[in-house]
Amino acid sequence: SINGLTLFTGEQYCRIYRDAYDMKITVLRLTNIYGPDERSGLLYRIIKDCKNKNEVLFPVPEDATVSFLHTGDVADFIKRAMDEEYSTESFVVNLSSSNPIKFSELVDLLKKYFPRVTYKFQDKKGLFTRPAVVSTAKRLYDWIDAYRLSNEIERVIDLFEERLAPSKSGLGIKL
Repeated sequence: SINGLTLFTGEQYCRIYRDAYDMKITVLRLTNIYGPDERSGLLYRIIKDCKNKNEVLFPVPEDATVSFLHTGDVADFIKRAMDEEYSTESFVVNLSSSNPIKFSELVDLLKKYFPRVTYKFQDKKGLFTRPAVVSTAKRLYDWIDAYRLSNEIERVIDLFEERLAPSKSGLGIKL
């Protein structure tokens, strides 16, 4: 895909700089990110659609697997990576949740908070970020994700709803 080619090209530039300037570079391949200040990812868009629409369409079959990784887990990995000795083996590191879920399970979580929404799935698989194997992150950095979307969903929805709530002043400023 054009997205994959663009990402690959970026990684190639990192390799060039690493080799030419002896720079210590680690490329992170991230899954779907969510967290307190996140406003553009898949989960944010899904919750926004649940709040504003009567129907949410997922571009994948309902049994497709998805991984959501909390921003706190990403920050923890970055901190660990900065503290560790660099090796060429750690040049590309995949980060993904150790508890990926099916889109049908995500819908079950969302139905508790948005019971009037209709959820639909496409039969063909569209482009979306799939869970990745995180063995390098676990082995070299002793990293494992601490957050679970199923435990965090209520807090995430509350935070998103606060952001999506209309402002109380006429100037677009929340009071």
